[in-house]
Amino acid sequence: MRVSALVLCMMAGLAGLGLIGGACATEGQTEGQVESTPKSITQSEQTQEEELPQDVTWTTVEDEDGTFSISVPSEWETNIDIEELSTANPGLVELGIVPFLTSIDTETGSNLLILMDAQYMFADEPIDVEAYIQFQIEDLKQKPGMSGLSAHAVTIDGIKGTQIRSTQVQQGVEFKGQMNILIGNEDDPGMLCGYIALIVQGVYGFTDTDAQLSVLEKAMQSLRILPTASGGIEC
Repeated sequence: MRVSALVLCMMAGLAGLGLIGGACATEGQTEGQVESTPKSITQSEQTQEEELPQDVTWTTVEDEDGTFSISVPSEWETNIDIEELSTANPGLVELGIVPFLTSIDTETGSNLLILMDAQYMFADEPIDVEAYIQFQIEDLKQKPGMSGLSAHAVTIDGIKGTQIRSTQVQQGVEFKGQMNILIGNEDDPGMLCGYIALIVQGVYGFTDTDAQLSVLEKAMQSLRILPTASGGIEC
């Protein structure tokens, strides 16, 4: 199942925005070219996340099932109603994709999306991480106007994942984004023992891109898996 394609459809439907399923262009890479080995995000990139506009205020929200918390700008329009999001996007649910959150800056168009890919929850084996990531990258490469694809190692709340970055042009407008794909280890009950993938995507690039990127990175890094996420299961 192509998560990137669903991300595009879902956000376009909810936000009325042209979406990009991925992230920002990387210097020295050509269109459709992706590094085979994810690069670790450097300390300077981590530090940049703290350099936020002074007038940004933050609100920490938790999803209704007690799976995660995340901090988002208070003025953004945030929806964590799983039933409402699922009703608006029944095709996601049919494919085992649970929409957890959308958060949108109505002034700039920057937005966040959190999905849980649960289609492997009852599989015989945990998700093959390498194959899963490569599948998403290959699908993104087929999107019209997509370029600058790159994969980077990222750690969120102690969970090692992959961040896919890309740039997309639609109707002459350039959008950039970052998609964090988090798949837990087989001994991590909070991530259901490696049988689910949590996808956190941020899209920006409309105006004042440096400030937008800084805010989105701060929000994406703030994701925390709650103690109640495991539902009491053991790996």
